[in-house]
Amino acid sequence: MPVITHGGGGTPALFVRSNDPIKKIPEVNFDSGQDLTVAEWLEAAFYPFIPAALAFDAVPVQEFGLTTNTKTLEGNLTVWDEDTFTPSSFILRKNTVVQGSAFADPTGDTDWSRTLDVQPDSVNGRTASYTIEVRVGNNTNADFTLSTPRTVTFAAPTFHALGSATLTPAQIQDPANSDKHVVNTRTSSHTYTSPSGKFPHIAIPSDLGSSGGPLVSIKDSNGFEYLNSNNPAVSYVDSNQNLTSAATTQPFTLQNGQTVNYYVYRWNVSMGTNDSFYLSFS
Repeated sequence: MPVITHGGGGTPALFVRSNDPIKKIPEVNFDSGQDLTVAEWLEAAFYPFIPAALAFDAVPVQEFGLTTNTKTLEGNLTVWDEDTFTPSSFILRKNTVVQGSAFADPTGDTDWSRTLDVQPDSVNGRTASYTIEVRVGNNTNADFTLSTPRTVTFAAPTFHALGSATLTPAQIQDPANSDKHVVNTRTSSHTYTSPSGKFPHIAIPSDLGSSGGPLVSIKDSNGFEYLNSNNPAVSYVDSNQNLTSAATTQPFTLQNGQTVNYYVYRWNVSMGTNDSFYLSFS
């Protein structure tokens, strides 16, 4: 229905967008915050500028200590309104540094992606900060920078290994002896397969989780606690590959040459059967 924006003796004027589908239902107490004509108020209330939405997809925890960590960062730009985009402003930054060239200027909904060597912000850091951004506006709104940040988290890997004797750090990191998992918490689980005659090991970074520190629990599928303080079935392994009851760490040299301290645990007796062996850790 056409809307008359003023009258009272003057020439009635129809609101030019009367027949357009409304874009938004204003809140009960909507206040434009400024003096407006009726037409301007109607425009602000029912046809506000809705800027584009810029998404940066979540990134799983990345492995710390790799020489190269090729990862595709991606997301999308959804155009909701009469958006105009500043040429060459659609960029990905790592902190303040632009990563590669600008993306093509958007002409509508756009998926974006960039494949990079994703590494921590600092040599010993565990995070990397990225931001996707574009400058956007429309005919009646000044351009502004639309940006979405994403923090990528890194963790040194956790190793679950089997050995016929106590394993060294290099042997624990050997895929022939172990499975590697990248998690940023001490809470995890693993099923050891074909363990007969071998000693299960677990090696966790000493800084794993929000506060770091050794494990406080190792349980099997029946809830049996292997770290029972009165009769522990598991010992720590020191840097000389000796078993000890005292919490101790030893250095692991990772793929890129960086050193991370690990708590290494080994069962006191080898497994007597070849049945798969499930354990949960925390």
